[in-house]
Amino acid sequence: MRSPPDALVLLLLLQLLSSSVRGCIHHQVLETTTSVTAPQTYGRLRGHRMLQDAPPNSLYKPLRLQTHFDNATISQLSSASQVFLTQFLVPAAVSFWSQALHVVPVVDGLAATRTCTGTSGAGCTSVQANQLCVDMPIPEAHFAPTPLCNASGVCSTILGETNTPIPNTDMLLYVRAATTTSCVSNVLAYAASCQRDQLDRPIFGMINFCPNFINPSQRAGPIFNQQLTTAMHEMAHALGFSASSYPLMRLPDGTPRTPRATGGRTGPTVPMPGVCNGATTRTTSSVFPSNSTIVYRTLRGRSVATMVTPAVARFAQHFFNCSTVPGADLENNDPACLGSHWEERLFSLESMSPVLNYNGNAFTALTLAFFEDTGWYQPNYTLATPLYTGMNQGCGYTTAPCLANGATVDSDVFCSSMTEACAPALLARSNCARANYTSALPSIYRYFPTITDGGTNMYADYCPLNAGYTNGDCSFASNLLKLPWSTIPALGEVYGTASRCALTTLRQSDMKGATVHGRFAGCYAMRCNASTTPPTVLITVAQTASVSVVVTCAEKGQAVAVPGFTGAISCPDPFVVCNLGSCTPGCDDTAMCINGRCVSATTITPVSSTPPATTTCVPASTSMPVGGPVPASDPTSDFTPTPVTTLTSGSSSDNPTLPITLDPPTTNGTTSPPGDTLQTGGAPRTSAPRLLGLLSVLGAIHYGL
Repeated sequence: MRSPPDALVLLLLLQLLSSSVRGCIHHQVLETTTSVTAPQTYGRLRGHRMLQDAPPNSLYKPLRLQTHFDNATISQLSSASQVFLTQFLVPAAVSFWSQALHVVPVVDGLAATRTCTGTSGAGCTSVQANQLCVDMPIPEAHFAPTPLCNASGVCSTILGETNTPIPNTDMLLYVRAATTTSCVSNVLAYAASCQRDQLDRPIFGMINFCPNFINPSQRAGPIFNQQLTTAMHEMAHALGFSASSYPLMRLPDGTPRTPRATGGRTGPTVPMPGVCNGATTRTTSSVFPSNSTIVYRTLRGRSVATMVTPAVARFAQHFFNCSTVPGADLENNDPACLGSHWEERLFSLESMSPVLNYNGNAFTALTLAFFEDTGWYQPNYTLATPLYTGMNQGCGYTTAPCLANGATVDSDVFCSSMTEACAPALLARSNCARANYTSALPSIYRYFPTITDGGTNMYADYCPLNAGYTNGDCSFASNLLKLPWSTIPALGEVYGTASRCALTTLRQSDMKGATVHGRFAGCYAMRCNASTTPPTVLITVAQTASVSVVVTCAEKGQAVAVPGFTGAISCPDPFVVCNLGSCTPGCDDTAMCINGRCVSATTITPVSSTPPATTTCVPASTSMPVGGPVPASDPTSDFTPTPVTTLTSGSSSDNPTLPITLDPPTTNGTTSPPGDTLQTGGAPRTSAPRLLGLLSVLGAIHYGL
């Protein structure tokens, strides 16, 4: 039998972020997209009532979201990618939104409106040729018949006279797969709306999938889920989750939240051109939402835009357990005047945050609350999934720095050292996403004694996050750490779909002469015991490959000893393991499930607001320091983050595969092949993260006999 050599070192290299953290391109799409008003026919309009009061609930029906696949671009994909995109990925995303949102249905079919390039009276003398919906040429058959008039106003020609409306459709989404100039870095897809009805609801939109990042290899599992989350995220932008929608949102009775130029219920909003705060050249003609939609607050040394509409505020107050929080903050590092995402620092696992996490993002009641507050939709809250980051953390979580004097506001979400831990949803072991930059961070983002140290995620205000990664995924059996030349799990771990992460100091009583360094978390099979109140967690710990023992956890942080092991397991939160954030039985149609409780639709008292000057836009632009302006006295006012990349021996083939991301939110974790990398002797082979550097050796097993 082979014996281990003296002082043999096996290094477990846990790869960090493999992509750059940068702005979502949705704002870029908005800058080049003009929205057209395309009036449609609704049943109540025939009685001239829809614009006068709120439609009764009985009029709302599931959204008929139809797709039109662009054969010219999709036919250029491989056969496998064509099937994957058209038969699996897009239909799955459409199915979710068709069930999640209800609308007053369009009757007599949907039709697009042509853009006039010349007018005479009420008619067009000429129309735009090759009219686009974002990047997609709108098919001629999709336009409503359009009279073409002469200079005298005589309309003798009708363009598309034989065109018929698109039946059984409340919104049409054009689906393309073209490599465009927007398909940079790791962008999987981008989307926007291009035409809205007379009440401003998006009715035509486009989503483009960048071909190089379509991965048809899986129709389930992490790779598929990341692509599906991305598709659903982008469709949400097209459906109206966008800064372009904020000034167009309405009260339930159809009254605009932001006044219209005519003072009535329809018509254009009033542009207020100006300069985005902190920029010297970037200007905007954006329409700023009224303070019944967005308020501006100064928090942690910078201005923050907060959505304060009733359903959003209701969610935020109950979710954080803070009656004074006015609503949900928008992302302040989106490179546009107003962010089109929820704030990453507060909502890092939410579907409409700007970053796609390794284990996926949850489509929660918060995002559905936004759609309710647009005035265009009634959401189906039963489809919302729980959010566990920041849950019940109180008012301080929303206002205080994530890390101060070495202490985090929530150690489940944020970290202060490179010690291994668990990702917030407990689906994977985590590392601390922290880097050392070549320049000092702006003073408002300095959480460590060394002013060049900070988190790798700019959208989270450079807060260091506990980030899950592939080699720590609790579902991958290949991630099991075994004692040398045996099948014995060193930490008693059990990997599988029912496994979750727990902090642990467990070690086999007989380590066969080996020691484990740097491992402070492990994955174990867990199940809930619902016969107790509150439920307890039963954890299976493997003593050998075939023998295991079950221990019981009653509360978070409880230290539990395990027979056959030294050390202990620190119990994970039963609330998270047992998914008690879901409501059982479910809530009725008028309530949302928040932190395991049904919260009724109640009126929220509007908060006071002191909006910025009408010519100023608060959040950061691309021409200013990342994260917004810094004081003039701050020597880092020209800060452009350049993280240090630490490289060791290894070839270019060691580079991890780029993750599939949002537009392009980035992944908190790597998509490198599963399994810890075990090596003997010499310099360890490492992966070179792209742009965001930091290699961490979080675990080492030493053998010496």
